[in-house]
Amino acid sequence: MMHDKFRKERKKNNLRQQEVAQAIGVSRLVYNRIELGKRLPRPEEIKALSELFRKPIDYFF
Repeated sequence: MMHDKFRKERKKNNLRQQEVAQAIGVSRLVYNRIELGKRLPRPEEIKALSELFRKPIDYFF
């Protein structure tokens, strides 16, 4: 699932949720909800995550 890949990439890159949240322009709470699958990321957030993790957008789907 998409949220599992976000968590996997964050851990692989040794980043904290707060660092990822700042990089994509959301609060840590919002990013935590994205990672838990409780909130779907907006298209611009998916784009920012793909750039941050250097993965194509379709990797997350």
